[in-house]
Amino acid sequence: MGTISIERERALRQRVARSVKIKAEKLSSTFETSASRLFVGTKLYLEGVHFDLNYTTGHELGRRLITIGANAMACAGLRPEKVCVVLGMRQETHEMFLTEFFGGVHKTAKKQEINLSGADLTVSPTAMAVNLVFSGKLLRTSLRARVRPGDVLAVSGPLGTSAAGLECLKKLGRENLQNWESLVRAHLVPPAQAVVVEKLLKLGGVRDAVLLNEGFAMDLNLAADKWGVGAMVTQSSIPVAEAIHWAGRSLNVDPQRWVLYGGEDQQLLLALDPNRAGSILENFRLKVVGEVVAKKKGVKLQNGKGDWQPFLPRAWNDLVRRSAPLI
Repeated sequence: MGTISIERERALRQRVARSVKIKAEKLSSTFETSASRLFVGTKLYLEGVHFDLNYTTGHELGRRLITIGANAMACAGLRPEKVCVVLGMRQETHEMFLTEFFGGVHKTAKKQEINLSGADLTVSPTAMAVNLVFSGKLLRTSLRARVRPGDVLAVSGPLGTSAAGLECLKKLGRENLQNWESLVRAHLVPPAQAVVVEKLLKLGGVRDAVLLNEGFAMDLNLAADKWGVGAMVTQSSIPVAEAIHWAGRSLNVDPQRWVLYGGEDQQLLLALDPNRAGSILENFRLKVVGEVVAKKKGVKLQNGKGDWQPFLPRAWNDLVRRSAPLI
């Protein structure tokens, strides 16, 4: 979970765009190959930023990266059909780890009907790096509808579980996790959302689907910035797993830090047409957390006391041990 500020990201994209002489909005992790109408997308994951080998096995890592990569591609509008894995491994990496890693990749890709089309290996001098190259077709021709004030904001499941699970792993170790297995599983085995996104994007009442990966506060602000709107969210309406509260007490951590700012939940944030939201909410068991408002109202959170306050785009990166204020 590596984050940079919205303004910093925009400035970097503009600099790269000027260097290659294209418009900044055309820079994307997905692109079309014109001859075959095939779309290709890439995701890069770095040790110490996106994963820590002290807390995961090779098999778990392979499963996890394929899942979160496929989720990201689906939310970008791509139905992954093939994946190529490019792995930069430490020189001391054991052969058994590679066997477990690619075993996890193959098992998860097959389950999600993604063909493992190739792999490449090289040696990294300091840390492991994994680049996934997906290819597939667009989920639909009209990829996104315009998000507008009055639209309903909903999420697909509880937030903060992955960040809580990682903290349990770090502070308690794998041998002392009997009470926190559901949280640890949420981190190591995230939910597969590609099929769910495909079904949702076929529905006329779904304006957009955003993957919650950098933390709710960060991703909501990024989404609002992309949509050109504001958002009002009620803290008490955000779904939370009961185990988070117990873990917070045991680790002396405010669980709302995980819920609002912890990342890698791999849940969906959806903007829904209010006239068609009812059946979608019921059929997909979504939870309403707020609504879209005019951009001038900004992004705000109603706290437990009922007060509205700016919901700043902050994210907590447990792997690099820093809190990142992001505007």
